[in-house]
Amino acid sequence: MSQIRTLIPICLWLGLGGVFASAVALADEPMKSARACFEITSRLARLACYDKALGRHPEPGDLGGVTAFAEHDVVSPAFDPMLEAQEYLAGSLMLAGDVGLTLLDRLTGSPLNAQHIDDLMGDEGALLELQKTADLVTSIAADASLGTAAVLLVACRSGITEMELHWPHQIEGRQANISLQAGDAPPKTAVMRIIRNGHVLQSARGLEAIHLIRSIAGAARVQIAPAEMGQSAFFDLSQLRPALVYQARICFWSGF
Repeated sequence: MSQIRTLIPICLWLGLGGVFASAVALADEPMKSARACFEITSRLARLACYDKALGRHPEPGDLGGVTAFAEHDVVSPAFDPMLEAQEYLAGSLMLAGDVGLTLLDRLTGSPLNAQHIDDLMGDEGALLELQKTADLVTSIAADASLGTAAVLLVACRSGITEMELHWPHQIEGRQANISLQAGDAPPKTAVMRIIRNGHVLQSARGLEAIHLIRSIAGAARVQIAPAEMGQSAFFDLSQLRPALVYQARICFWSGF
């Protein structure tokens, strides 16, 4: 009888240990799958891979994670792009260089407090939960004394990296050619979608956005100019890299 009493807790311990190990393995699986997606060279295939790894179901009109021209691209004439940008600049957490970090509940869009931002740098369990349920926006304002008072956003939305430029003056058309010059380096060019009634320029999503962001992060003077406008915005991005560490964690960046 005493042997039976001894065996029962051992069996229970072994059984629960197996369940716990399985749960840990299952929780880690989406992260491993998402990291594997990073190596896919085709943008559409890569974004579709992220959708599958993270259990996302693209909406009608969403091509493998690449959203077509949709309702949210056109907003009320009363939409104020700078007011929305200022809300991000207020940030849940302010870093050096007036770089704002805003963590948002993915379902409600409500800001989460700075405690949750700290969780991004915590254990894998807390990080995994935020990767499933939250989006992160990094914001920095242009120097209005040098040029246009635009706002630059780096966002991780539904596990996909984006870069947006909120522009106070309306830009006509569906897309714009953008020049980006970091310091004395040769300027880079990018094609951005024009959304939100012509007030927001949005980069390609995913790996292209990450490469673009990395190319200008850390520069003390970055000039961004839409060719169609004949105007420029000037940003001090020397303090952007510390904020990108948070983006790298929540958005599955590799090698940052």
